[in-house]
Amino acid sequence: MITEEGLIESANEKGKYMKKRLETLRSRYDFIGDIRGRGMFVACEFITDPFTKKPHSELADYITEYCFQKGLVLMPCGFSSIRFVPALNISMNLLEKGFDIFESACAEAASNYAKIKTA
Repeated sequence: MITEEGLIESANEKGKYMKKRLETLRSRYDFIGDIRGRGMFVACEFITDPFTKKPHSELADYITEYCFQKGLVLMPCGFSSIRFVPALNISMNLLEKGFDIFESACAEAASNYAKIKTA
């Protein structure tokens, strides 16, 4: 099934898309730190500022909860990171919708940043 449906190639392409979306968000928001992963197994770290790179666990929790309330389940990992682990056969349309929700969470967090406790 993995070979027949081209899931490995698809995962690599979708993983590139995911990282590109995250890189775009990092260029907008100083609170996004390290972006790492392979294929569609990708993580994004949240930090208090780009200089100290101090983990910002409250912000990661805020974004995780915001996304959950909008129908997107994300997996927290480490002190201040969120892991994206979509199904290998996820449609591109559904993946885009998930990242749209995540992007709106980041925008909401940026507008409420002063209200979110710093780590």
